[in-house]
Amino acid sequence: MQKRVFSGIIVYLTHTFNPETRMEETFKTKGVCATTIQFTRDGDKIRNIRFTGGCNGNLKAIAKLCEGMSAEDIAAKLLGNTCGGKPTSCADQLARAVLGKEA
Repeated sequence: MQKRVFSGIIVYLTHTFNPETRMEETFKTKGVCATTIQFTRDGDKIRNIRFTGGCNGNLKAIAKLCEGMSAEDIAAKLLGNTCGGKPTSCADQLARAVLGKEA
């Protein structure tokens, strides 16, 4: 598990390397109902997106819609999305996760 600190926020990322350039990542969220986001980075594509916690149906839909997209395409659609009065959302957290940004 890799520990990164961004602006005083600790983010733990786990990486499992595969000879086929696949990497499993776990992203600890902040400020949303989902507690973690896991996904596989397969070259420039994001696959197998899983959320722990949050709105089950909506997050399954987001995962299906983003399956096989590049990190840049996911970020272009989801970065900055908010939920209720929060400055972030589970979708925004996914965009941050695939870009390697802080929660």
